[in-house]
Amino acid sequence: MAFRRLAQLMNKKILALPLFLIALALILAGCGGSSARQDAAMITVTPTSTSAGVEATPVTRPTAPPIQPTPTPTTVHLRPEPVAARGVAVYCDDALPSSWRKALQTALVDEPVACVDDPAAASVRLAWQPLARINGDAVITRYYAVVAPFATVQDDVSLPALQAFWMGEGGPLIVADEAVGPLEVIFGGPPAHTAPTAELLSRLQADEGALGILPFDQLDPAFKVLTIDGANVLDKRLQVGDYPLAVGLNVSGDDADRILPVIRETIQPATNRDVDRMTTLIMTGVTAMSRGTAEKMEQKGVLYPALVISDTLSAADITHVSNEVPFIKGCQVNNTYMNLTLCSDYPYLQALEAIGVDIVGLSGNHVNDFGR
Repeated sequence: MAFRRLAQLMNKKILALPLFLIALALILAGCGGSSARQDAAMITVTPTSTSAGVEATPVTRPTAPPIQPTPTPTTVHLRPEPVAARGVAVYCDDALPSSWRKALQTALVDEPVACVDDPAAASVRLAWQPLARINGDAVITRYYAVVAPFATVQDDVSLPALQAFWMGEGGPLIVADEAVGPLEVIFGGPPAHTAPTAELLSRLQADEGALGILPFDQLDPAFKVLTIDGANVLDKRLQVGDYPLAVGLNVSGDDADRILPVIRETIQPATNRDVDRMTTLIMTGVTAMSRGTAEKMEQKGVLYPALVISDTLSAADITHVSNEVPFIKGCQVNNTYMNLTLCSDYPYLQALEAIGVDIVGLSGNHVNDFGR
């Protein structure tokens, strides 16, 4: 029994020896260089025979693979391929001034823009439209005035009458060449009579009763401007929808927003009727608040003469009145026949204030009726 017990203990020691050697080899492999790790890829331990005749089985253990460093991730930036700018096809209506088309072509020479003759093939269309029909502010506006020689009694003309005159029925109506194209969109076709702007006045003077149409910025003091159904193009308070002879440049199409900045910069002026550059002057002629007028003022109040005319006269930048009679405190109304000694009482000055008078002339021939 004692001998058998001794043999078992020896076998355990012999088996433990290979395990110890394997662990030692693993430690050395981890500490050694790359060549040592490769040489120690496989370690085989063969124990010696024991005195008891028990032979231990060889034990083979693989070593751990070498530890490789983790590569640092690399960020790759992809550059997109350039995309060619989409071209813009622009259609310019024939009624637009040729100088505008040339100016736009020059301004857009470095842009992918092409002018086309077919509006259906265009991504931008430029054409005149009646100003009242354009939603929002038009990028370009043009106004036109109906005129006659200054010594003309007629003050107003209706739009239906102008339409008939335009077509050659009655009139005549002579249209300045510059106004023909834009106004065709209003009247629906070419006018019966045209003339160069420089010749319009002489043509009107040679044909009594004739009327003319010319661009607002071509007005001259030799012309009298007529209202159209009461709308006065000289009135700074004029509303766009109230005046029929006004057109705007309509810019439409999918690429309109790409072209609008160029149009605003290239086509100048944006309007031929700049209210900020207009100065209106109204001169009433002689005024005498005496006799019959004074009698009415005493009955209906001193502001009675201003009730109808004050809106028009006060709207002017400068309103001039030539007051024909002196202001005398306590002036008595004398409406008798052939009374030629005239005066106005002090309160009558309120009537002049009500019509917005800026200048009072004292050149009337009754100013000295009550002495100097």
